[in-house]
Amino acid sequence: MISRQNDYTEKRSYSDVTKERPLTKGIPDTENLPEKLERMFAKFQQIMISMMDKMMDRMIQLISSLITK
Repeated sequence: MISRQNDYTEKRSYSDVTKERPLTKGIPDTENLPEKLERMFAKFQQIMISMMDKMMDRMIQLISSLITK
C-alpha cells in the first residue's frame, strides 16, 4: 500500500496560505466572466451527457434483462 503521508509532511498555517493568495474584494476578472461561464457550462454539459449515457445504458440493461426472463 502506498503511503500518502509525504503529501502532508509540510505543515502550513492559515496565515501563510492567505499571505500567498490574499482574498480579493469585490468581483475579480469581470471581463473574463462570460468566458468563465461558458467554460463552466460546457463542463456541466459534458457531465450531464455522460450521466445520461450511463443512465441509458443501465436502463437498456434492465429492460433487456426483464425481456430475457
